[in-house]
Amino acid sequence: MYIEIFSQKEQTIKNLELKNEELSKNYKKLTQDLADVRQLVSHLQKDLQTTQQDKEHIQQELNNVLIVLNKSTAEIGTQTDLTAEQITQMEQSITKYQQDIQMEQNKVSSLTNQINTLQGEIKDLQEQVKELNYNREEGRLLNYTKKEITTSPISFLEGDYKISANSLLQELQDESK
Repeated sequence: MYIEIFSQKEQTIKNLELKNEELSKNYKKLTQDLADVRQLVSHLQKDLQTTQQDKEHIQQELNNVLIVLNKSTAEIGTQTDLTAEQITQMEQSITKYQQDIQMEQNKVSSLTNQINTLQGEIKDLQEQVKELNYNREEGRLLNYTKKEITTSPISFLEGDYKISANSLLQELQDESK
């Protein structure tokens, strides 16, 4: 009967230890995933900032070119030494800059979407981490199994064999290996 009780206790301890290990692994994984997501968000925010700075620079260049192009031909002839070819090249540059601005705006939108998605994932991961708490019974059983077993030696009816609870527990653990 005592062996059966200790066997059941041993099984309960093993089950709780396995659950504890699994919960610990899951917690570590979620913690690492959360750190990875935060790092990715940080990189995306830096990329977004760089993209916005590039966009501002391109917009300034475009504005400068537009100022020159919006001047009348007479003004250009008297105020600058631009040739028709240079003006055409500037118009092409404006078109290219406008395309670049559009591409940068698309990148900004994409990065913003990625940031929003990652922030949602962070919230989900945080909720999952909160759910890793033990329920009341698991906590009590886990605390109970961590306590040292101290009992007097047990005598069996078949002979004078005496064994302490701790050595019985050790024997049962050795047998299960």
